[in-house]
Amino acid sequence: MENVAKFLKIAFSMILFMVGIIYISFSAKTHHKVITHLREEVKENEVLYQQYVSDEKLVSKSELVASLFQTLEYDVEINGTTIRKQDHNVENIFTYGIKNTEYQKTYAYDSKGNIIKIIFTEH
Repeated sequence: MENVAKFLKIAFSMILFMVGIIYISFSAKTHHKVITHLREEVKENEVLYQQYVSDEKLVSKSELVASLFQTLEYDVEINGTTIRKQDHNVENIFTYGIKNTEYQKTYAYDSKGNIIKIIFTEH
């Protein structure tokens, strides 16, 4: 009788182990299908964020604000107010006095021709 109880414990443990392995395998397969489906949907609908880099000299308010949500590579000047890249904080964007208009975008260069500042003036 003792051997039968031991056998049932081992058999139950093996069955439980196999059910766990099958469940993990099924979950991994489902996860893979979902990820593959999502990737295809994203490609079809172009949902991914893409940074828009424009060569045009005119920038709208929304484009200017969106660029300020990124980490600044250069100092920025908006209508005479300079925002240093070290001091820039996303929480302060709406205190910069950005008006709802288009802005002319120009660059300030150092003596070696490197960009040191991006200047936005009302158009």
